[in-house]
Amino acid sequence: MAQIVKADTLHLVCDQKIREMLAQEIGPNPFSHRVYIDIVKIIGAIAFAADLPILLLLLFHFIEHLLTGREP
Repeated sequence: MAQIVKADTLHLVCDQKIREMLAQEIGPNPFSHRVYIDIVKIIGAIAFAADLPILLLLLFHFIEHLLTGREP
């Protein structure tokens, strides 16, 4: 036979607090997105720093080609 049971308020509050703590531990971390953004910025800076000498060499080669009129 079914019985009507009164809810224990303290038990419900404790369950909710445990759920909130687990959600904070398991849920999305706002700092992780900042880490990914920083990694993208660092990779962009490294790519720019790596490409800069190559672009300068190409620029100097083009200037030399214009000034001397020779084929490479």
